Amino acid sequence: MITNIGTMQIETEKLIVKNFDIGGVVMLKTKRLSLVPLSKEYSEDLIKLWGDYDVIKYTYSTLMNTQEECLGNLIMWLTLQRDNSGPNKFAIFLNNNFIGIAGFPVIHNDNFKCGFFYQIIREYWNNGYGFEAANALLNYIFEKHPQATINADAVVNNPASIKILAKLGFSQICIEEKGFKNNGMELDIVHFGFKSKK
Repeated sequence: MITNIGTMQIETEKLIVKNFDIGGVVMLKTKRLSLVPLSKEYSEDLIKLWGDYDVIKYTYSTLMNTQEECLGNLIMWLTLQRDNSGPNKFAIFLNNNFIGIAGFPVIHNDNFKCGFFYQIIREYWNNGYGFEAANALLNYIFEKHPQATINADAVVNNPASIKILAKLGFSQICIEEKGFKNNGMELDIVHFGFKSKK
């Protein structure tokens, strides 16, 4: 690991991730992407995610078509984040264009156990941005919490997410039959885990 004052660089799978903490504001940078803490100012951008059925159909989100709906959901997320140490939900940017979100909702603070998610606007799919953002986030988690345990899941009908989680190094724990029930669907869900080797 190469460390500079105010900057941390981690090289993983040929991706350089720089974590900046400037005046308490965290920004994660990869070769192509910037991840900044999610805030209310992005509520209008979230319509592109949460208003697209193809993006949210395998999540526990409901379809949201107005800025007010997105803002209400975002405020709930940010309120839950407030009890934890630092940001855990990020907006993803490509050349100053909002392209998605990623995060790690905290389950337990004591031994630091968290969930893991990423959502990319459909027009940016199939370019490796989901993997790149998720990889940056994973490195950030383990820099802050070296002993973290991370849980993630993906429905069996979502091979792209399963591929990303496997490529990141997550291990499959089990498949829960009809474990996903939302948006009128009952689907099998694959549960994954990642534990730091430190």
